[in-house]
Amino acid sequence: MRTNSEELKGGLLVVAAGMCWGMTGTVQALAPEKATSLTIGSARVFGAGLLLLIWILFRRRKILSEKKWDRAGLLLAAF
Repeated sequence: MRTNSEELKGGLLVVAAGMCWGMTGTVQALAPEKATSLTIGSARVFGAGLLLLIWILFRRRKILSEKKWDRAGLLLAAF
């Protein structure tokens, strides 16, 4: 059974996702005229990656040090 704090957290996450989804048009409208949709999309992916990195650093700090990461694979995945 869910508690009120879990329902509140879920609701806040849904609202945050909706805000992120709805901000795309606003960002596109406020961006410089020469900014393409590829530029806007790339900025969104970069921002999402930063948010996920911050989340990992605060919530699961051990995961970065415990795992042996394949650096070549990470670089390949990054590009």
